[in-house]
Amino acid sequence: MYWWDGVRWVPLIRPQQYAKPQVYAPPPPPYGQPLLYRAPDPSPGLRKTLLVVLVLADVIVGAFAALGTFVNMEYAGWLGPYDGPPGDISDTLFALYFQLVGAVLGVATVAVATRSGTWARVVTIVSGVLVSTSCVGAVLGIPIIVTAVRGSMTKPATTA
Repeated sequence: MYWWDGVRWVPLIRPQQYAKPQVYAPPPPPYGQPLLYRAPDPSPGLRKTLLVVLVLADVIVGAFAALGTFVNMEYAGWLGPYDGPPGDISDTLFALYFQLVGAVLGVATVAVATRSGTWARVVTIVSGVLVSTSCVGAVLGIPIIVTAVRGSMTKPATTA
């Protein structure tokens, strides 16, 4: 095809445009070789969110642990005479479970607050998994795990 430039008919495609070098994509990595993965940079605002969720989880788990402990103390007669049916093992397990989760959450909260580095991330993820094993804790455990993975756990670099 041609077009009129006002003086002569000119081809739409000039001859020098015909021979463009072909650019091919690089070959894929060999079979079985894993692709390199680089974790995304930590998000600085997630640390504050993580602290809020950890403190909220501490309060809720602490309330359940205190409730379970008071029930067991009442069954044992430590809070006064008890005339009701005896407690069973599930009451004790309830109290022990929430006391364990509360202890791990407390350590995770202190670790994140003091920006203790890699072990703070590990303890926080473990506490998120432990909290997620209860029905109420699943609502708090998932945000704990997600923000622990992406949150900043180290002290900011000082400029000298």
